[in-house]
Amino acid sequence: MEINLSSITFVDMSETIDIFSLSKLDSVIRLCNELNEKKDCDELIIDFSYVRYVRPAATAVFAREIRSIVKYRKGKELKTKVQGLNDSNRVVSYLNFIGFFKFIGVKNYGEEVRTTVIRNGRYIPITKFCYTRFKPDPDSREIIQPADLIDIQASEISRLFTTDSMPHVSLKYVICEILRNAYEHSLSDNFFVFGQYWRTGEMELVILDDGVGIHPTLLKKYPYLTNQYDAIMKSLEPGVSRASFEPELNEYGNSGFGLYVVSELAKKHGEILVASNDATIAMNKDRKLVFQTTARGTLVCVKINNIGDVDYDKEIDSIIAAGQKISLQGEYPVSPSKRTLSYK
Repeated sequence: MEINLSSITFVDMSETIDIFSLSKLDSVIRLCNELNEKKDCDELIIDFSYVRYVRPAATAVFAREIRSIVKYRKGKELKTKVQGLNDSNRVVSYLNFIGFFKFIGVKNYGEEVRTTVIRNGRYIPITKFCYTRFKPDPDSREIIQPADLIDIQASEISRLFTTDSMPHVSLKYVICEILRNAYEHSLSDNFFVFGQYWRTGEMELVILDDGVGIHPTLLKKYPYLTNQYDAIMKSLEPGVSRASFEPELNEYGNSGFGLYVVSELAKKHGEILVASNDATIAMNKDRKLVFQTTARGTLVCVKINNIGDVDYDKEIDSIIAAGQKISLQGEYPVSPSKRTLSYK
């Protein structure tokens, strides 16, 4: 039987996703859903030609998701292409500089992901931290605990969001607590930091990792937690920390108040976003939004609308006092540790 090839229609199995904005969480979640719907197509094209807006929180959520999908597709030997990488587009140039494309797995374009904090103007590019960096050197005569190393790094990061006339000690405490949370809970080899400060006094700081997520780390103490959403909400309560019930991890007296303090401060003066595996929650003083995601690991983003107008000592005092009352009436009563009170 002779086959007439001219009568056969060959189907192009490529799919294109156009990126217009990485600034709003709801639109980024829709992009993530679209990516997941097309993750098994023969060829996936992600086009940045039209992108015009970008914010750290939304960008980090998208980067986390697309990084996971690129890795998945490589394992399946499927083609993934990124186009529209034109340096005349200022947003593409920004994404290039912060190491976004290298972070998501595009090896032939963009700056490398940094391994030390630098600041260019008022933003921190995506910066990778290895956990071995926060462990004492056994060959060193000077004993430096992970908490001290994290303090040093938090101090460097906090200076991005402050001026010489605005003390950064209390803000450093907020950053330090998020770094400690990543160090303790992720069970990953590394985590990433990314941030932005605006002249209006607004800041966004993102910390993310490829670890196991919040749920598995809290199950030992709270076996009734059935999903990532419940685990996220539990992690934001005072006195809740994996290190508080696993002494070998509690190298610096963690009492489980850090993430609680950070979340309460952010909800009052901006917003906190926490993503853990398949759940993403964004909260401020007026609302709570819940989204479904697929990427592995944990992401925490703190947004403060005007960091210069916040009396951090007074605010943190009030939050800790309220948290202590809640914790002492809870399942596992815990009081704030000296480390928790070290922000002054």
